[in-house]
Amino acid sequence: MGVEAREGWAKLNLGLQPEAIDRAGRLDLTAEHIFTAFAVTKRLGREINSLIARELTKSEWASIIVDDFSAQTAKPRNSANWRRSLVGYARQIYRDVDVAESDLELSARGLGVWTRSSWLD
Repeated sequence: MGVEAREGWAKLNLGLQPEAIDRAGRLDLTAEHIFTAFAVTKRLGREINSLIARELTKSEWASIIVDDFSAQTAKPRNSANWRRSLVGYARQIYRDVDVAESDLELSARGLGVWTRSSWLD
């Protein structure tokens, strides 16, 4: 474990050094360590998303968002509720990407999940 990672671990675990949980080659984790794992995972996820966000176009992101939303929603397609939920989902889950609603509409139409002629009510 690198110096920065060791310092981060100790900071998150009230000064406890990583070696303190090593018991003859096995990790002796407690419930408190779960919070460290969550914090590290969340930070890594954000850093990865930030790197990916810079590499993909808004159109590519819009397709990812529409596909992701479509796979998990129970809202009826082509409904105003589906459209509003998609826009809210993009704002909440993919806020750092900042995809415009018009890009979401184009992707939804391109993926065949929105077939109504009108996007707005």
